[in-house]
Amino acid sequence: MPQLYKGRTCRKELPNKSNEEYKVKINVNECEIAMEIDTEASVSIMSEDTYKEYKSKFRIEPTSAKLRTYMEEQIPIIGRAIDNVNYKKESPKLPLLIVERKGPNLLGRNWSNKLQLDLEGYFLRRWK
Repeated sequence: MPQLYKGRTCRKELPNKSNEEYKVKINVNECEIAMEIDTEASVSIMSEDTYKEYKSKFRIEPTSAKLRTYMEEQIPIIGRAIDNVNYKKESPKLPLLIVERKGPNLLGRNWSNKLQLDLEGYFLRRWK
């Protein structure tokens, strides 16, 4: 069962000069989606607001996944989508959980590993 683990997001671990989140734009089902890189999140999630904006581009299926915040609060899940993701030269089909809450879309470890994000280089460039 996928779960968000206790921990800190990247912006809290490695603050940058502008104190902004570490975001990347990813093409998901032909929609450019801003996602916050969260190395503590085991899965990638999309907020309900973003889902409503691009609803016609996503086919949602039921899921038995359970998510919790680092404060152990349960996060209600609308469903799961398997998406066509394009980032640089990578084009895998990846799972995305749609959650019933406001907030940033999170790019979790399940996507960062498949997309071969250069996290170290990304953070070092942003931190300078």
